[in-house]
Amino acid sequence: SLKEYFRFKGIEIADNDKFSTRKMSAVSRHLKKYIEYGGFPEVIISEPFETNTLLSEYINSMLYRDIIERYGVKNIYVIKFLINYILENYGTYFSINKIYNFLISQNIKTGKDILYNYFQHLEDSLFVFQLEKMSGSIKKSVNTFRKIYLSDVGYVRAGKAKINYGRVFENVVYLEMLRRGLEIHLYRNDFECDFIVKNGKTTLPVQVCYKLKDKTETFQREVSSLMSTMKKLNVKKGYIVTLDESDVYSKGKYEIIIVPVIDFLFFEKII
Repeated sequence: SLKEYFRFKGIEIADNDKFSTRKMSAVSRHLKKYIEYGGFPEVIISEPFETNTLLSEYINSMLYRDIIERYGVKNIYVIKFLINYILENYGTYFSINKIYNFLISQNIKTGKDILYNYFQHLEDSLFVFQLEKMSGSIKKSVNTFRKIYLSDVGYVRAGKAKINYGRVFENVVYLEMLRRGLEIHLYRNDFECDFIVKNGKTTLPVQVCYKLKDKTETFQREVSSLMSTMKKLNVKKGYIVTLDESDVYSKGKYEIIIVPVIDFLFFEKII
């Protein structure tokens, strides 16, 4: 976890900790390293030039030992394709149908049931998590939008795609909320909210934005989407989690708290 990572680096973060300038600088530096390289112990203590090789080895170890041998996977090409697809499309909407149609278009024989099974194996091996759209209907939740997240953001370096810091950052926030045992959903209507966090009857919308910057198009889009979600769900408070920005935006009875990720994950009583 992020907190364990800081502890390993000699930075203890206690409740209501007030950072000195020096400590805040160290926290910011290590936070960015965690976002770039993830939390595998051997990766943390290795030199940067070794990390990609290590993470690729982890993928291969998981692929062959944990999945192919355990489940007797026959179509090795398809499960490799599925892993690479996840590495390139984490933090985005996921559809087995879309993958199936692409493979068929490339004259690669497979079946939807096979793809569902292989994805389930990857979930069971704790390589990937899926987040479902919030729905009041069990029927709707079966055929709904889903997003996928990696169990460690370092895996991104084992893929071929360029690192997208916005999506990696969102993945980090998701994992830390998941560790808290929170009930988490995504929300999509005419607008989208990254996470809806629930605790009993209490609901909290959360947007995640690596760099927000006041008065920009990104700021307007994130605030507008969160405000629309709050109104739709009749919730008065929402969060926008950023790398290091903080502010409060109010409109009528609605309040949006813009908060640095460290404060959100360690100091804020989210819900």
